[in-house]
Amino acid sequence: MRHFIFAFSLFSSVLFFSTTAILGISYLGDAESNLLRYYCIVIFAITLLTFGLYYLPQKKERSNLIVFVIVLVYLISGVASGLWSDKSFLCFGAFSIPATCIGVYYGNRGSFEEMVKWFDIILLVLTLSLAYSAMNLSRSIASGDSYYSQSLSYNAAMAFVLDLYLLSYGKDYKRFAIFESKFFRFMGLIFLLAYPVIILYSGGRGGFVVVFVGLVVYILTSGKKKRRTNLLLGGFLLLLGFGLATMIYDFGSNSFLSDIRRNSERVFSYITSEGIDMTQTSSRDYVYSRSLQYIGQHPFGAGLFSYKNTFQPFVGQSYPHNFLLEWMVQGGIIFCLLCSFALFFLLRKYHRLRQQGLLSPLITPFLVYTLTLLMFSASYMEEPLFWFSFSFVFVSNPRRFVSDNNHLSLP
Repeated sequence: MRHFIFAFSLFSSVLFFSTTAILGISYLGDAESNLLRYYCIVIFAITLLTFGLYYLPQKKERSNLIVFVIVLVYLISGVASGLWSDKSFLCFGAFSIPATCIGVYYGNRGSFEEMVKWFDIILLVLTLSLAYSAMNLSRSIASGDSYYSQSLSYNAAMAFVLDLYLLSYGKDYKRFAIFESKFFRFMGLIFLLAYPVIILYSGGRGGFVVVFVGLVVYILTSGKKKRRTNLLLGGFLLLLGFGLATMIYDFGSNSFLSDIRRNSERVFSYITSEGIDMTQTSSRDYVYSRSLQYIGQHPFGAGLFSYKNTFQPFVGQSYPHNFLLEWMVQGGIIFCLLCSFALFFLLRKYHRLRQQGLLSPLITPFLVYTLTLLMFSASYMEEPLFWFSFSFVFVSNPRRFVSDNNHLSLP
């Protein structure tokens, strides 16, 4: 039961906004709405209660304390800033803190393989949500209200990288029998090909970048035994892309294909013959410029949460859309350098453990998704998969895995 709770909590942010979309609720985090607040309280309480029950008797690593101190500093900063009722602090408390605890729990164990079987169900729910959201976008396009959806793009990209790794490595883990059948494996492949189409239809640039980076990382890290799968997958995707491009070119009068063609132009609009055109990145050039100006005015930062009181390049948006800039806005250049060093250390440790077969390959899609997402969108403080991934890698101790008979080398 605890593995189900942890899996649900890990994806609780995505599941919340996906489910509200299916229910027809357009929730943007308005202060007068209590829906997210109650949801956060429930997720926070259930996850931490479960964590406490199973963590206390667990054999622990010394690094646990460092992780908890970091979380405590963020928590105190948020309360001290007076933003405890703000959406950003609520999401940090309800999603990121539990995700960090989950990462510590499984990091002590050396694996989160017991949680993997629930990923299939989460992926299925997410896929249904994507289909429903795509239909809503279709109606919105027909009525002239909206022509693209960034959230749909990123959710489809998350589903793509997770599905890709489940198809390749899922057989190495214990899963529900129905998801190990040939039928669901075939459906997984169909979905894998459908997600990029949804991304093109959504017109989201970031989602396509996640898919591209995810494919590159997969090919580079999957190992020699996956080479045949890589070739088949790459060939299949190239054929699909070529066929789709031909269909759009030859049969552009079709409304659905016309929508894909128009939104595909938006997806690639920032790529020009002269390089990257930042004016075609949904005002990221302006946001980054404002962020640098703000950093110049606050060279030592304005606080982990306090900066949201004064930094607001657009109405309703109070973060720089880049985790490096966000670190500088929060704590200045020194804080950014410290965080960058920590990130480098963790990625180096991840690479070493993966090379030694001591780290689950299913941590890779989480790293790919979060790091790519946070380069262009969102706030790292509100991204639970970011906190889970790095707390899991940071706590993991390869020396204990080798000597512990309960932990074997992973695929």
